[in-house]
Amino acid sequence: MLVAYEKKLAAVETHLAGLATLRELAGLHGVHHSTIEKWIHNYRTFGREGLRRSKTRTRYTEPDKIAAVKCYYEEQQTLYGVCRKYKIHSISTLQNWIIKYEAKLSLGIGEAK
Repeated sequence: MLVAYEKKLAAVETHLAGLATLRELAGLHGVHHSTIEKWIHNYRTFGREGLRRSKTRTRYTEPDKIAAVKCYYEEQQTLYGVCRKYKIHSISTLQNWIIKYEAKLSLGIGEAK
């Protein structure tokens, strides 16, 4: 279900003002509460524009991917914290990078590039 930009913005601002819980807003908009969390992450990371649907896919360089994964491990940041720091739209993107990084290490390839 696609939710209009204006409704996403209203939901995020309502939650950040402490006027409604994630679950209350999720029920109101017919989405899972994790969707509201993603909206909040994108709002905090990219501002209001983070709530608009992107027409292009973001490309990340290999060094940026490795830096984000290392930040997760070495600085013990949360997934959302690393995503915010490196301007990554989705925690699932970072999770995939972590899985690939760990696979390279377990295969004895050594530290990923």
